[in-house]
Amino acid sequence: MQLLEILLCIALAFSPIVGYVIISDNKKWGKSFLLALAPFGVAILLLFAAMFVDFHSAAFILQILIPLILIAAVIGIVVWGFTLLYEKGFFKGKRLIGTLLFFAIMIMAIGCTAFYKLQSKGFFEKVDYSKYPDIEFSGTYYTKGGNKRVTVHWESSDNTFTNTSEKDIKYEQDEPRKMLDTVSGKEIDVSEIFYNADETAIYYSNYNRIFRYTPADNSYELIGTASAEDDSKYYINKICVSDDETKAYYIATDYIKQDAHNNLYCIDISTGKSSVIIHEDGWVRDFEISPDGKSIIYNGNNRIGQYDIASRTTTVLLEGTTADTRDNGGDKIIRISEDGRYIMYYVDTVPIMWSQIFVYDTQTGTTEKVIKTNKYSIHDVAWEK
Repeated sequence: MQLLEILLCIALAFSPIVGYVIISDNKKWGKSFLLALAPFGVAILLLFAAMFVDFHSAAFILQILIPLILIAAVIGIVVWGFTLLYEKGFFKGKRLIGTLLFFAIMIMAIGCTAFYKLQSKGFFEKVDYSKYPDIEFSGTYYTKGGNKRVTVHWESSDNTFTNTSEKDIKYEQDEPRKMLDTVSGKEIDVSEIFYNADETAIYYSNYNRIFRYTPADNSYELIGTASAEDDSKYYINKICVSDDETKAYYIATDYIKQDAHNNLYCIDISTGKSSVIIHEDGWVRDFEISPDGKSIIYNGNNRIGQYDIASRTTTVLLEGTTADTRDNGGDKIIRISEDGRYIMYYVDTVPIMWSQIFVYDTQTGTTEKVIKTNKYSIHDVAWEK
Protein backbone atom coordinates (compact mmCIF):
# COMPACT_ATOMS: atom_id res chain seq x y z
CA MET A 1 0.00 0.00 0.00
CA GLN A 2 2.83 2.41 0.90
CA LEU A 3 4.51 1.71 -2.48
CA LEU A 4 1.29 2.63 -4.28
CA GLU A 5 1.08 5.87 -2.26
CA ILE A 6 4.67 6.75 -3.22
CA LEU A 7 3.96 6.03 -6.91
CA LEU A 8 0.81 8.18 -6.70
CA CYS A 9 2.81 11.08 -5.22
CA ILE A 10 5.39 10.76 -8.02
CA ALA A 11 2.64 10.68 -10.66
CA LEU A 12 1.02 13.77 -9.15
CA ALA A 13 4.33 15.64 -8.97
CA PHE A 14 5.06 15.07 -12.66
CA SER A 15 1.50 15.34 -13.97
CA PRO A 16 1.68 19.13 -14.63
CA ILE A 17 4.72 18.52 -16.82
CA VAL A 18 2.85 15.86 -18.81
CA GLY A 19 -0.13 18.17 -19.16
CA TYR A 20 2.09 21.06 -20.22
CA VAL A 21 3.57 18.88 -22.97
CA ILE A 22 0.09 17.82 -24.15
CA ILE A 23 -1.22 21.38 -24.53
CA SER A 24 2.04 22.82 -25.88
CA ASP A 25 3.50 22.65 -29.35
CA ASN A 26 6.72 20.73 -30.10
CA LYS A 27 8.89 23.87 -29.87
CA LYS A 28 8.30 24.05 -26.14
CA TRP A 29 9.65 20.56 -25.34
CA GLY A 30 12.92 22.07 -24.14
CA LYS A 31 11.22 24.06 -21.39
CA SER A 32 9.22 21.00 -20.32
CA PHE A 33 12.43 18.97 -20.11
CA LEU A 34 13.94 21.58 -17.77
CA LEU A 35 10.83 21.46 -15.58
CA ALA A 36 11.17 17.68 -15.41
CA LEU A 37 14.75 17.99 -14.18
CA ALA A 38 13.76 20.26 -11.25
CA PRO A 39 12.27 17.53 -8.99
CA PHE A 40 15.32 15.33 -9.66
CA GLY A 41 17.59 18.21 -8.69
CA VAL A 42 15.71 18.65 -5.41
CA ALA A 43 15.93 14.90 -4.70
CA ILE A 44 19.70 14.91 -5.31
CA LEU A 45 20.16 17.90 -2.97
CA LEU A 46 18.15 16.17 -0.23
CA LEU A 47 20.14 12.96 -0.69
CA PHE A 48 23.39 14.93 -0.44
CA ALA A 49 22.15 16.67 2.73
CA ALA A 50 21.10 13.37 4.31
CA MET A 51 24.47 11.72 3.58
CA PHE A 52 26.91 14.56 4.27
CA VAL A 53 25.09 17.26 6.25
CA ASP A 54 22.30 16.16 8.57
CA PHE A 55 19.65 13.52 7.99
CA HIS A 56 17.12 15.22 10.31
CA SER A 57 17.52 18.55 8.51
CA ALA A 58 16.94 16.82 5.17
CA ALA A 59 13.84 15.07 6.58
CA PHE A 60 12.50 18.39 7.89
CA ILE A 61 13.02 20.06 4.48
CA LEU A 62 11.34 17.10 2.78
CA GLN A 63 8.29 17.45 5.05
CA ILE A 64 7.88 21.04 3.87
CA LEU A 65 8.72 20.36 0.24
CA ILE A 66 6.43 17.40 -0.45
CA PRO A 67 3.16 19.25 0.38
CA LEU A 68 4.30 22.22 -1.74
CA ILE A 69 5.09 19.93 -4.69
CA LEU A 70 1.70 18.20 -4.38
CA ILE A 71 -0.18 21.53 -4.08
CA ALA A 72 1.64 22.77 -7.19
CA ALA A 73 0.77 19.47 -8.90
CA VAL A 74 -2.95 19.84 -8.16
CA ILE A 75 -2.92 23.45 -9.40
CA GLY A 76 -1.07 22.32 -12.53
CA ILE A 77 -3.56 19.53 -13.20
CA VAL A 78 -6.48 21.94 -12.89
CA VAL A 79 -4.87 24.52 -15.18
CA TRP A 80 -3.83 22.18 -18.00
CA GLY A 81 -7.06 20.17 -17.62
CA PHE A 82 -9.25 23.23 -18.14
CA THR A 83 -6.97 24.46 -20.95
CA LEU A 84 -7.23 21.12 -22.75
CA LEU A 85 -11.04 21.03 -22.38
CA TYR A 86 -11.26 24.59 -23.66
CA GLU A 87 -9.16 23.81 -26.73
CA LYS A 88 -11.33 20.76 -27.45
CA GLY A 89 -14.48 22.89 -27.31
CA PHE A 90 -16.03 21.53 -24.09
CA PHE A 91 -16.82 25.06 -22.86
CA LYS A 92 -18.77 26.06 -25.97
CA GLY A 93 -22.34 25.52 -27.15
CA LYS A 94 -24.20 22.36 -26.14
CA ARG A 95 -21.09 20.74 -24.67
CA LEU A 96 -20.96 23.38 -21.89
CA ILE A 97 -24.03 21.95 -20.07
CA GLY A 98 -22.56 18.42 -20.10
CA THR A 99 -19.20 19.70 -18.87
CA LEU A 100 -20.76 21.64 -15.96
CA LEU A 101 -22.95 18.64 -15.05
CA PHE A 102 -19.88 16.36 -15.03
CA PHE A 103 -17.97 18.70 -12.69
CA ALA A 104 -20.99 19.02 -10.39
CA ILE A 105 -21.26 15.20 -10.10
CA MET A 106 -17.48 14.92 -9.46
CA ILE A 107 -17.58 17.58 -6.70
CA MET A 108 -20.55 15.87 -5.03
CA ALA A 109 -18.84 12.45 -5.21
CA ILE A 110 -15.62 13.82 -3.70
CA GLY A 111 -17.56 15.66 -0.97
CA CYS A 112 -19.61 12.57 -0.04
CA THR A 113 -16.48 10.38 0.07
CA ALA A 114 -14.65 12.87 2.30
CA PHE A 115 -17.68 13.17 4.62
CA TYR A 116 -17.98 9.37 4.89
CA LYS A 117 -14.26 9.01 5.68
CA LEU A 118 -14.35 11.70 8.37
CA GLN A 119 -17.53 10.31 9.89
CA SER A 120 -16.11 6.75 10.02
CA LYS A 121 -13.13 8.12 11.97
CA GLY A 122 -15.39 9.91 14.43
CA PHE A 123 -14.39 13.39 13.25
CA PHE A 124 -17.85 14.83 13.89
CA GLU A 125 -18.33 13.09 17.23
CA LYS A 126 -17.50 14.82 20.50
CA VAL A 127 -15.02 12.52 22.27
CA ASP A 128 -15.68 11.91 25.97
CA TYR A 129 -12.35 11.61 27.80
CA SER A 130 -13.87 11.87 31.29
CA LYS A 131 -13.71 8.08 31.77
CA TYR A 132 -9.91 8.34 32.01
CA PRO A 133 -7.96 9.51 35.06
CA ASP A 134 -6.25 12.86 34.65
CA ILE A 135 -2.70 12.87 33.27
CA GLU A 136 0.35 14.78 34.40
CA PHE A 137 3.32 15.11 32.09
CA SER A 138 6.58 17.02 31.94
CA GLY A 139 8.10 18.40 28.78
CA THR A 140 9.13 21.40 26.75
CA TYR A 141 6.58 24.13 26.12
CA TYR A 142 7.06 25.90 22.76
CA THR A 143 6.38 29.65 22.79
CA LYS A 144 7.35 32.58 20.58
CA GLY A 145 9.10 34.23 23.51
CA GLY A 146 11.31 31.20 24.21
CA ASN A 147 10.85 27.56 25.18
CA LYS A 148 10.18 26.54 28.79
CA ARG A 149 10.52 23.37 30.83
CA VAL A 150 7.05 22.66 32.24
CA THR A 151 4.92 20.31 34.27
CA VAL A 152 1.41 20.07 32.80
CA HIS A 153 -1.90 18.82 34.19
CA TRP A 154 -4.33 17.41 31.62
CA GLU A 155 -7.95 17.51 32.77
CA SER A 156 -9.80 14.60 31.18
CA SER A 157 -13.30 15.97 31.87
CA ASP A 158 -12.88 19.00 29.59
CA ASN A 159 -9.69 18.12 27.65
CA THR A 160 -7.72 21.15 28.87
CA PHE A 161 -4.05 21.72 29.73
CA THR A 162 -2.78 23.69 32.71
CA ASN A 163 0.90 24.45 33.31
CA THR A 164 1.43 23.73 37.01
CA SER A 165 5.09 24.75 36.90
CA GLU A 166 7.40 26.26 34.32
CA LYS A 167 10.91 27.65 34.05
CA ASP A 168 13.14 28.91 31.29
CA ILE A 169 15.26 26.24 29.69
CA LYS A 170 18.91 26.36 30.64
CA TYR A 171 20.99 23.70 29.03
CA GLU A 172 22.68 22.53 32.19
CA GLN A 173 23.28 18.95 33.18
CA ASP A 174 21.12 17.72 36.07
CA GLU A 175 23.01 17.36 39.32
CA PRO A 176 23.49 13.59 39.88
CA ARG A 177 22.62 11.94 43.18
CA LYS A 178 25.55 10.57 45.19
CA MET A 179 25.10 6.93 46.24
CA LEU A 180 27.42 4.16 47.43
CA ASP A 181 28.85 1.27 45.42
CA THR A 182 29.28 -1.32 48.19
CA VAL A 183 31.58 -3.44 46.00
CA SER A 184 34.19 -0.74 45.38
CA GLY A 185 33.40 1.20 48.53
CA LYS A 186 33.28 4.46 46.53
CA GLU A 187 30.57 7.04 46.01
CA ILE A 188 29.03 7.00 42.52
CA ASP A 189 26.89 9.40 40.51
CA VAL A 190 23.37 8.04 39.98
CA SER A 191 20.99 9.84 37.60
CA GLU A 192 18.02 7.45 37.95
CA ILE A 193 16.59 6.01 41.17
CA PHE A 194 13.61 3.68 41.64
CA TYR A 195 11.43 3.21 44.71
CA ASN A 196 9.79 0.15 46.17
CA ALA A 197 5.98 0.07 46.54
CA ASP A 198 5.74 1.98 49.84
CA GLU A 199 8.75 4.19 49.03
CA THR A 200 10.74 3.01 52.06
CA ALA A 201 13.70 1.90 49.95
CA ILE A 202 15.55 3.20 46.91
CA TYR A 203 16.98 0.96 44.18
CA TYR A 204 19.75 2.13 41.86
CA SER A 205 22.48 0.70 39.66
CA ASN A 206 26.11 1.17 38.77
CA TYR A 207 26.83 -0.48 35.42
CA ASN A 208 25.74 -4.12 35.92
CA ARG A 209 25.21 -4.02 39.71
CA ILE A 210 21.92 -3.24 41.47
CA PHE A 211 21.85 -1.79 44.99
CA ARG A 212 19.27 -0.97 47.65
CA TYR A 213 19.42 2.01 49.97
CA THR A 214 17.20 2.15 53.06
CA PRO A 215 16.92 5.74 54.38
CA ALA A 216 15.45 4.61 57.76
CA ASP A 217 18.76 3.10 58.91
CA ASN A 218 20.99 4.70 56.24
CA SER A 219 22.09 1.27 54.98
CA TYR A 220 23.34 0.19 51.55
CA GLU A 221 23.19 -3.32 50.12
CA LEU A 222 24.15 -5.07 46.87
CA ILE A 223 21.11 -7.11 45.80
CA GLY A 224 22.40 -8.63 42.56
CA THR A 225 24.64 -8.49 39.54
CA ALA A 226 23.52 -8.72 35.93
CA SER A 227 25.52 -11.07 33.74
CA ALA A 228 27.77 -9.12 31.37
CA GLU A 229 31.01 -9.79 29.53
CA ASP A 230 32.26 -6.30 30.33
CA ASP A 231 30.41 -4.61 33.19
CA SER A 232 31.75 -1.18 32.18
CA LYS A 233 29.64 -1.38 28.99
CA TYR A 234 26.46 -2.55 30.70
CA TYR A 235 23.80 0.01 31.73
CA ILE A 236 20.58 -0.74 33.58
CA ASN A 237 17.86 1.61 32.37
CA LYS A 238 14.95 0.87 34.72
CA ILE A 239 14.23 -1.21 37.81
CA CYS A 240 10.86 -2.30 39.21
CA VAL A 241 10.57 -4.28 42.45
CA SER A 242 7.79 -6.67 43.52
CA ASP A 243 5.69 -5.63 46.53
CA ASP A 244 7.30 -8.28 48.75
CA GLU A 245 10.76 -7.23 47.46
CA THR A 246 11.77 -10.77 46.58
CA LYS A 247 12.20 -9.99 42.87
CA ALA A 248 13.63 -7.04 40.96
CA TYR A 249 12.92 -6.65 37.24
CA TYR A 250 15.01 -4.49 34.93
CA ILE A 251 15.83 -3.57 31.33
CA ALA A 252 19.36 -2.76 30.20
CA THR A 253 21.68 -1.86 27.35
CA ASP A 254 24.93 -3.69 26.66
CA TYR A 255 27.32 -2.22 24.07
CA ILE A 256 29.01 -5.61 23.58
CA LYS A 257 26.00 -7.96 23.53
CA GLN A 258 23.71 -6.00 21.22
CA ASP A 259 20.56 -8.03 21.95
CA ALA A 260 20.62 -7.14 25.67
CA HIS A 261 18.13 -4.30 25.05
CA ASN A 262 15.65 -6.86 23.66
CA ASN A 263 15.32 -8.56 27.04
CA LEU A 264 13.42 -8.10 30.28
CA TYR A 265 15.42 -9.47 33.21
CA CYS A 266 14.61 -10.69 36.71
CA ILE A 267 16.92 -10.78 39.74
CA ASP A 268 16.07 -13.10 42.62
CA ILE A 269 16.99 -10.83 45.54
CA SER A 270 17.52 -13.75 47.95
CA THR A 271 20.16 -15.37 45.70
CA GLY A 272 21.32 -12.39 43.60
CA LYS A 273 20.94 -14.45 40.42
CA SER A 274 19.76 -12.77 37.21
CA SER A 275 17.83 -14.38 34.34
CA VAL A 276 16.02 -13.39 31.13
CA ILE A 277 12.25 -13.74 31.43
CA ILE A 278 11.24 -12.05 28.16
CA HIS A 279 13.13 -11.90 24.87
CA GLU A 280 11.80 -9.85 21.96
CA ASP A 281 13.06 -9.33 18.40
CA GLY A 282 13.21 -5.56 19.02
CA TRP A 283 13.83 -3.13 21.86
CA VAL A 284 11.97 -3.53 25.15
CA ARG A 285 11.39 0.18 25.74
CA ASP A 286 9.65 0.24 29.08
CA PHE A 287 7.65 -1.87 31.54
CA GLU A 288 5.66 -1.72 34.76
CA ILE A 289 4.38 -4.27 37.26
CA SER A 290 0.58 -4.38 37.29
CA PRO A 291 -1.14 -2.97 40.42
CA ASP A 292 -2.21 -6.47 41.53
CA GLY A 293 1.40 -7.68 41.21
CA LYS A 294 0.41 -10.65 39.06
CA SER A 295 1.81 -9.54 35.71
CA ILE A 296 4.26 -7.25 33.94
CA ILE A 297 3.08 -4.95 31.17
CA TYR A 298 5.83 -4.01 28.75
CA ASN A 299 6.27 -2.13 25.49
CA GLY A 300 8.71 -3.81 23.15
CA ASN A 301 9.14 -4.75 19.52
CA ASN A 302 6.39 -2.24 18.61
CA ARG A 303 3.74 -3.97 20.70
CA ILE A 304 2.34 -4.08 24.23
CA GLY A 305 2.70 -7.44 25.94
CA GLN A 306 1.58 -8.90 29.26
CA TYR A 307 3.85 -11.35 31.09
CA ASP A 308 2.07 -13.51 33.66
CA ILE A 309 4.49 -13.98 36.55
CA ALA A 310 2.92 -17.20 37.92
CA SER A 311 2.63 -19.10 34.62
CA ARG A 312 5.62 -17.38 32.94
CA THR A 313 3.62 -16.90 29.76
CA THR A 314 3.34 -13.84 27.53
CA THR A 315 0.20 -12.48 25.86
CA VAL A 316 0.23 -9.77 23.18
CA LEU A 317 -2.33 -7.10 24.09
CA LEU A 318 -1.78 -4.64 21.27
CA GLU A 319 0.20 -4.78 18.03
CA GLY A 320 1.69 -1.67 16.44
CA THR A 321 1.85 0.55 19.51
CA THR A 322 2.63 3.65 17.46
CA ALA A 323 -1.06 3.38 16.44
CA ASP A 324 -0.36 5.47 13.35
CA THR A 325 1.93 4.44 10.47
CA ARG A 326 3.06 8.05 10.07
CA ASP A 327 4.57 8.12 13.58
CA ASN A 328 8.29 7.45 13.72
CA GLY A 329 10.90 7.44 16.44
CA GLY A 330 10.57 8.70 19.99
CA ASP A 331 10.12 6.83 23.24
CA LYS A 332 7.17 4.53 23.76
CA ILE A 333 6.55 4.59 27.51
CA ILE A 334 4.22 2.40 29.60
CA ARG A 335 2.11 3.73 32.49
CA ILE A 336 -0.67 1.64 34.13
CA SER A 337 -3.65 3.24 35.89
CA GLU A 338 -4.18 2.44 39.59
CA ASP A 339 -7.12 0.14 38.86
CA GLY A 340 -5.10 -1.68 36.18
CA ARG A 341 -7.67 -1.02 33.46
CA TYR A 342 -5.90 1.58 31.35
CA ILE A 343 -2.42 1.33 29.86
CA MET A 344 -1.00 4.64 28.73
CA TYR A 345 1.88 5.02 26.29
CA TYR A 346 3.17 8.01 24.41
CA VAL A 347 5.17 8.73 21.30
CA ASP A 348 7.29 11.78 20.53
CA THR A 349 6.88 11.76 16.78
CA VAL A 350 7.61 12.97 13.29
CA PRO A 351 6.43 15.59 12.24
CA ILE A 352 8.72 17.47 14.57
CA MET A 353 7.10 18.96 17.70
CA TRP A 354 4.09 16.62 17.65
CA SER A 355 3.65 14.56 20.82
CA GLN A 356 0.89 12.03 21.22
CA ILE A 357 -0.49 10.05 24.15
CA PHE A 358 -2.48 6.86 23.64
CA VAL A 359 -4.53 4.80 26.08
CA TYR A 360 -5.28 1.09 25.73
CA ASP A 361 -8.40 -0.18 27.53
CA THR A 362 -7.80 -3.74 28.79
CA GLN A 363 -11.54 -4.35 29.25
CA THR A 364 -12.65 -3.38 25.74
CA GLY A 365 -9.40 -4.18 23.90
CA THR A 366 -9.47 -0.78 22.17
CA THR A 367 -6.88 1.99 21.96
CA GLU A 368 -7.54 5.71 21.73
CA LYS A 369 -5.40 8.77 21.06
CA VAL A 370 -6.26 11.02 24.01
CA ILE A 371 -3.67 13.77 23.50
CA LYS A 372 -2.08 15.17 20.34
CA THR A 373 -0.27 18.43 20.79
CA ASN A 374 2.32 20.58 19.06
CA LYS A 375 2.64 22.88 22.09
CA TYR A 376 4.61 20.39 24.13
CA SER A 377 7.41 17.94 23.51
CA ILE A 378 6.62 15.35 26.16
CA HIS A 379 9.45 13.87 28.23
CA ASP A 380 7.59 11.88 30.87
CA VAL A 381 4.00 11.04 31.77
CA ALA A 382 2.09 9.74 34.79
CA TRP A 383 -1.51 9.08 35.80
CA GLU A 384 -2.81 11.49 38.42
CA LYS A 385 -3.49 9.72 41.71
